Amino acid sequence: KKQCYTNIHDIYAEMPAIANITEDQAEQFKQLEISTEKDLLIPRRDVLMMFNYLKKKKKKIILVSDMYMTKEILTEILNNCGYYGWDEMFVSCDCGARKDNNTIWDQILPKYGKGRFTHVGDNTRSDWQTLIDRNMEATWVINPFDAFRMSPFYASLKKYVDTGIENSLILGMALNGGIFNSPYAPAPKTGIPQFTESFSLGYSVFGTIMTNFIKKLSDETEKDKSLLFLAREGYILQELYEKYMELTGQEMNDHYYFKTSRRSVTVAAIKDDSDIIKIISQHYTGMLSNMLYSRLGLPMYDGIKDKQIQMEEDMVENQKEVMNLLQPHKEEIYKQFGEEKENYLAYVKSLVPQEKWKDIQVVDVGYSGTIQYFLSKLLNEKVAGYYLATFQTKPDKIGCEVKSVYNKDNPYISIIHKTQLFLESVLQAPYGQLIKFEKENGELVPKFKNDNQVPEEIVNLQAGMIAHCTRFAKLIKDIGPNVRVNDNMICDLYGELLHGDYMAEHVAKIFGVQDDYCSNKTLVFNSKTDTWE
Repeated sequence: KKQCYTNIHDIYAEMPAIANITEDQAEQFKQLEISTEKDLLIPRRDVLMMFNYLKKKKKKIILVSDMYMTKEILTEILNNCGYYGWDEMFVSCDCGARKDNNTIWDQILPKYGKGRFTHVGDNTRSDWQTLIDRNMEATWVINPFDAFRMSPFYASLKKYVDTGIENSLILGMALNGGIFNSPYAPAPKTGIPQFTESFSLGYSVFGTIMTNFIKKLSDETEKDKSLLFLAREGYILQELYEKYMELTGQEMNDHYYFKTSRRSVTVAAIKDDSDIIKIISQHYTGMLSNMLYSRLGLPMYDGIKDKQIQMEEDMVENQKEVMNLLQPHKEEIYKQFGEEKENYLAYVKSLVPQEKWKDIQVVDVGYSGTIQYFLSKLLNEKVAGYYLATFQTKPDKIGCEVKSVYNKDNPYISIIHKTQLFLESVLQAPYGQLIKFEKENGELVPKFKNDNQVPEEIVNLQAGMIAHCTRFAKLIKDIGPNVRVNDNMICDLYGELLHGDYMAEHVAKIFGVQDDYCSNKTLVFNSKTDTWE
């Protein structure tokens, strides 16, 4: 006999009697629950692809659910996730039978079980065992949370499970929307989870930490600050900032993508030989010719022989040697520096009026604040800085404000230190490294090292980051201004997932960094050894 099961309308009809609320309030709560389900639920992309493939092959598709939401509501939710065109839907609250007590199949199998019938689901009892007991074919697909509990990184992340809505949202997005979205992603030989395409890697790993960075920037920045998102990482950071502020309904600060580089701003800020020494004394290993060009824009003058050179702040003799080599060309060198300074200052003025220079705050990933330091010297202002991470900072030595999510005293800074090359690799911009500004026909023209075509896989990864930021911003908008994200959990999640073992080989190959400023080498990530080489 068909039983009557409670549905969502019945539940909220009882609310005024037991919760001391009005009927109108109960209706509002019901609609809020339904809209929240729509906002939170996402498709498992591979399963949706299979669904559409089966439709294309003219297979009959029947949906079966134990649920108190009605068929009409579930249809809206499924449509919202991209599912359309099934043949029939059986929902327990509508049909008066359930999967978990093995009664719903008595309605379905007489109608559909005579031919080839396969049931697919993620509950080992309701979706698999009950069918097997009836000698019917069933396929179990692991759900994301069970996959998480079986993963190598569950032990270090389980302490954050059930610790608040913000942590739940972030873990859910990273696991359900990223590395465990597909039930078919584990590597066949090891069984461990793997990112098989760069979008999910961007969504789960880089999107998580960079969205939190943007949130912290928004929370901790005064509204009178003019934000300069430093090239080249700032290109994506600015896009994330604009997306986050727009979707959370917040007023944006004045902000700009600021074309800059260590090379361009340090040379523009040079006043005397002591500034040159500060520039050349930073860590370097490579050819002398590359150091002179990449750091100062200088050629190999006649009489200077190229050779391998090493430089650190305490290598005074090496510094003296380079300065002696440049001595005969000082007049020509300082003329070049003066022109670069004039053009660079003109560029800054074109973005931010000089009277607002005192309110400038640079925004960057980190790590020592070199650009902030030299920009402050160039502008003769205490320029502020906001970073994801800072190791040892230079700007605070001249009285500039330096803020970061993870500083040198934070125990999690080691995770950022180990993974900084990943961040440089993924936060690419469609511009090459800025060399300097020149004047052509009275107009300022930026000169780049190259056109820097961003690889397609990096573009897809960045799309994953933006998708994560977009989704998070939409979800927290209604929570209010007191959303508190656990920075430790963010860094634990980021550090645990960012390993070669969890990347398919073709995904791991996308990471590479060209380093002219410190070594004149190209560094690439080797997933097999989990190191940069």
